[in-house]
Amino acid sequence: MTPRSIIMITIPLFIIVGILSPAPAAGYRMSKTCCTRYSKKPIPSENIKGYREQVTLEHCRINAIIFYTTNNHEICTSPNDDWVKEALSSLSRLSFEFRFRLSHYEAETCCLHEGFDFRSSLI
Repeated sequence: MTPRSIIMITIPLFIIVGILSPAPAAGYRMSKTCCTRYSKKPIPSENIKGYREQVTLEHCRINAIIFYTTNNHEICTSPNDDWVKEALSSLSRLSFEFRFRLSHYEAETCCLHEGFDFRSSLI
């Protein structure tokens, strides 16, 4: 076979493989962006609305806690900083209290409309 005939066979083959191979779903992100350095400035706890953890087991180079602020910023922080540990502890307490109140409210309201009073079952 001549080089020209090999090219004429392989080009259509690549086109067919490209058409038949699955494409990622619309809106699918291959990865999140990674923090590459830490912010040195502590964030006031009232400005933090959530967080996520970045670990080096992903494709990122450093471990980090990424705080989401009320101003819709993402701030990369060191998980070893004392103020970060305190902020995580505070968020954890607030989350527990919210879940406890929500579950207590659901327990009070879930069965009342069905004629069941859960308070009498606790006595």
